[in-house]
Amino acid sequence: CSLASVITVSDNDMLRIATSTDNGTTWLPVAGELLTINEIAAKRQSPDYFNIKFPVAVEGTTFKGENKVIRGWDYAFTVTPSNPADDVVTVKANGYIITAGNDYKYSISNVKENQEIAIIVQKAS
Repeated sequence: CSLASVITVSDNDMLRIATSTDNGTTWLPVAGELLTINEIAAKRQSPDYFNIKFPVAVEGTTFKGENKVIRGWDYAFTVTPSNPADDVVTVKANGYIITAGNDYKYSISNVKENQEIAIIVQKAS
């Protein structure tokens, strides 16, 4: 976003999400949920990141994903089994099982903490 040149931003100013139904005459705060970010420091130099920790290697799979995610963003990665007809792959994020979408893509919504990804490969039979 940008501000008019006559506006100054102080160290403790906050950027808040608001909405207007009368072309900017009246502004109302946007109601948030428990996991929604409704305000951030206006002078923050860089976004808050959370780390994503993958295992070093898992026999029977290849995986691809970034090693960090911006706070509150969704995070997506892929875990591709080497032998999908013979192996069952279980993926966990911070101990919780997550389900793959199309093409072995996994996602974590609205990331609020560091994530540790675990990958378990078992024979289907």
